[in-house]
Amino acid sequence: MHDQAKGRLWRSALLALAVACATPEQARKPPPTTASATPVEAVPRQAQLVPFQGKAGFTVLMPPTPYESERTESTPGGAVHVHLAQAHSEMAKYLASVSDFPKGSLDRIPESDLLDSLQQSTIQSMHGTLVASRNIEVAGLRGREFSATDPEGSEVTARILLGDSRVYTVAGTYPKGAIPATVHQFLDSFQPTATAAVSTSGASVGPERPASR
Repeated sequence: MHDQAKGRLWRSALLALAVACATPEQARKPPPTTASATPVEAVPRQAQLVPFQGKAGFTVLMPPTPYESERTESTPGGAVHVHLAQAHSEMAKYLASVSDFPKGSLDRIPESDLLDSLQQSTIQSMHGTLVASRNIEVAGLRGREFSATDPEGSEVTARILLGDSRVYTVAGTYPKGAIPATVHQFLDSFQPTATAAVSTSGASVGPERPASR
């Protein structure tokens, strides 16, 4: 029983931390479009993305001079190191994060359960409503793409990828409606540098699962 209780405690801490990493306070309230399947807005003339290489081992297209930060969190399973890169434009905010967990810790939770819980908890943290969700694979890493709206009129499209003791999160927040082309480009450009490169077409996606009402 003690081992089971400890396992539940670790799982709760793991999910709470991963969600916190995916939706930091600064990134939860950007300017106020849906997952990749929705119509795409034309790129505003002033919106430009440039190549960026994160210290935690990823490349992505973001607005110039993103802000990077790091922190270490204590959990029942050991220290978790979190790396964040954030940037914004007039129409959207962009977040890329990498959470390094103790070796083998992610193996304690079934992959589908972990992705389901991360998605649900992320949406709950923003008091949001799920719009669409699908399983994806990027550079050999399985994950989840989903979009949600919040009460303030913003919409978030996020991708969560599971690596070897790592959780990658990429999220764009924008006004509710069609996803801006720059956010679409941002999401598709993300690549973990430690794994095989993905094709220029971006992530491969599974069938979209409509949100349950």
